[in-house]
Amino acid sequence: MKQQLIFALLILCTSFAYAQEWVTNTIDKKVSVDMPRKADKEKSGGAVIFVGDNDACAFIATVSPLPGKMQIPAEEEKASKFLDGILDGAMKDNKPKEVVKKDFSVGNVKGRSASFRGYFPGTEVEAKSTKLAICVAGNVYIFDFWLADEEYAGAASDEEKFLSSVKIAQ
Repeated sequence: MKQQLIFALLILCTSFAYAQEWVTNTIDKKVSVDMPRKADKEKSGGAVIFVGDNDACAFIATVSPLPGKMQIPAEEEKASKFLDGILDGAMKDNKPKEVVKKDFSVGNVKGRSASFRGYFPGTEVEAKSTKLAICVAGNVYIFDFWLADEEYAGAASDEEKFLSSVKIAQ
């Protein structure tokens, strides 16, 4: 009995040691997302990029205006193809392999996701990634999850936590 109690306490202490306080990062007045820490914010041309990480994963949110007065098409099939074009452009430098695309939604906003293997931006390091693309109020938002260490036990829960935390103010 005493050994079981000690083992249970050890498990509890270990799980608290791995617990992480996630932080809501406000991308702009319309969109926010949770990351394991306050994101670093950078500007690149017309885009604003938010970058966070933990020991094994990178979390990136990018917002940029749609060109001109371009809007996402209202028809679902055309909207899906439009978002596929955005994802294809966003993945181009990653040299993606084994791409799987799906529809998803955040509230009443439709989006597309792409899961693939590819090169982490600016490197020749191959990793698993999932990108989400949505358009809100004339802006394109792309959320990237990159898994650097495939042995990381918390990868699936971190990916789910990040990608499901995208919030859009209505």
